Amino acid sequence: MGQYNKAILTAAGENLIARALAGEIQLHIIKAKTSNHIYPTGTDFKLLTDLQGIKQAASDPATTVYNDTMIQTRALFSNETIESTYYIHNIGLYAVDGTEEILFCIVTAEIPDEMPQYNGVASTSYIYNIQNVVQDAAELNITVNPSGTATIQDVLERVDISGGNISETVIETLDTVEDKYPIPAAGESVKRFFGKVLTFMKSIRPLTGDVNTYVSTTGSDTTGDGTSAKPYRTIQHAINSIPKDLGGYTVIITVSDGTYPEDIMIRGFGNGIFHLLSSTETVLSDNCKINSIYTFCNTCSMAIGGFSIMTTSDVGINVNNCASISLQFIKITGNALSSGKYGITLYRCIFSVWNCQVSYRTVALFAYNSHGVSNNWATCTGNTYGLYSSYGAVITTTGTQPAANTLRTHDSGGMFTYDNGTQISDLITSGLSCTWGTIQGGYYRNGNSKGVAEVTLGFSVTITTQLTANQNYAVSGIPQCAIPIMVASCSDKASTKHCYVTNSGTFIFNPSINIGTGNNLIFGGSYITNS
Repeated sequence: MGQYNKAILTAAGENLIARALAGEIQLHIIKAKTSNHIYPTGTDFKLLTDLQGIKQAASDPATTVYNDTMIQTRALFSNETIESTYYIHNIGLYAVDGTEEILFCIVTAEIPDEMPQYNGVASTSYIYNIQNVVQDAAELNITVNPSGTATIQDVLERVDISGGNISETVIETLDTVEDKYPIPAAGESVKRFFGKVLTFMKSIRPLTGDVNTYVSTTGSDTTGDGTSAKPYRTIQHAINSIPKDLGGYTVIITVSDGTYPEDIMIRGFGNGIFHLLSSTETVLSDNCKINSIYTFCNTCSMAIGGFSIMTTSDVGINVNNCASISLQFIKITGNALSSGKYGITLYRCIFSVWNCQVSYRTVALFAYNSHGVSNNWATCTGNTYGLYSSYGAVITTTGTQPAANTLRTHDSGGMFTYDNGTQISDLITSGLSCTWGTIQGGYYRNGNSKGVAEVTLGFSVTITTQLTANQNYAVSGIPQCAIPIMVASCSDKASTKHCYVTNSGTFIFNPSINIGTGNNLIFGGSYITNS
């Protein structure tokens, strides 16, 4: 936090005070300005008539009589219009003398505050209370700006004057503060406390009708109201303006083309429909860019579409514990392979993903204990895995799927199905065993994960124990046959007496001759299982 010296009245400022005390004029502080200029040691500040290096100006700062010998001016500066970071080395107050604006006083910094470049998400503000020593300050006739905001001191003074009645005190602005409950904290301002109350009440009252809210890079979170004529500046502010209880209605937040460096959080909405869409929601493009999206614990029906995701260090879109969500025309192409990040992750939800594009990710789409449709992807490149189904998730595929080194992988009961409900099986190798050789390969199961399905065998055995003619040698761990026996095949037909699958889930090979160690036999066949 910056440290500043006491205010220095200029010669022109001293002259104004003398005339105001004599009753010739009213003292009117009309502006406060900041400067990044570093004045050399020895500068006579009393002789200054203007600041050098002016960066910002605030109109009509509130000036009051602080005590019998001091007046105080309160000035606020925000970075919402700042395009390049600078340091506040000086603050000047300007007063009016007739029609002329004069430098009234100057405050210089020992340690200047940094005014950062606006990042488009959260603004930074500084409030300065500048005090000037004035003999017989109580006798000054000061012009007060009627639009000034009330401070704690203002309210306390009003209480003293009115004998405890503050019913006419006006608080012009409120802070937006998200607390779980609006409990006052020691030392906080009135506008902050009532801002907490207002935010809390907005969050618990339901919508009373459908809502259309607009966001634009030319909008404002301060003066905007979310209409198309006065849009908000940030997506997160638009989301935060919506009550959590949608009241059975539909919310559509439309985002104009542009770049929004925001990590969006959509959390806790329910009882309705929530859409977050770019103005080009049906086009896969870079027209509307955001950093990332995280949705958590939403029980409403959701749709997100038309965005290009910029992050290369995090998951592009993370959906967690949401009832129903549709992702459409989402583009995630920033290279995140080195950080091992996924494109889209879906945890415990019902989903529909269509016309999306994910490239250069460890996994394009990851589903965990979720159920949904992966539909008609655009061209994808550079992914390690396309689809990953985990922990009982079911991904139904229709149309083109994301390209990858490995198109599909699964674990812990995750599975894939075609749009007609038929299960898509990768090669299953677990569970196969035998005592007479080393197994490579396994089988495919096409159909239901349990019950009726088609099994296709495709494995080989490298013999480690000599096989004796006319003896049965078993491979266990395959799905049982729906009928007692189904004939299978062996690559070495001349050495084969019998080769079949049983209804106990066992594959039997019976050689017609002795076969020595080191020989490799390849087995295949198809049959119907009901297990």
